[in-house]
Amino acid sequence: MDINSIANLFFRQEKDSLSSYVSNILSEPHSAELLKMKDAFDGEKNIRGGCSACRLRSLTSKYRPLVVGLLDKFDKEYAQTKAGELNIKVNDQGQFINDKGQIVNERGETKRQNRRRRRQERQNRR
Repeated sequence: MDINSIANLFFRQEKDSLSSYVSNILSEPHSAELLKMKDAFDGEKNIRGGCSACRLRSLTSKYRPLVVGLLDKFDKEYAQTKAGELNIKVNDQGQFINDKGQIVNERGETKRQNRRRRRQERQNRR
């Protein structure tokens, strides 16, 4: 999951756009929690008084660490759940590690195995 792109969408898109994008990535309780935070952000953003650009800048600096932390927590929970399904481990950065100590993807494939599988899939489509 690309945490920075979701965080950028949080601040730049409307709630409906964010909801449709996040529903494909996060589970329902996690996306509901993120959208609840988006409602709070929008509510504070629309308060009258003062310069709107200054208010938006201060709210962005207030909410960015909260949003990134929340998404990071979701990402680690997802990694732990997925690792349990694949019987592999997760390192400190949230990357999947197989029993040989190699970094693998969500399918348990190393980069080389992933490239080989994708090449085979492309050849089979032709």
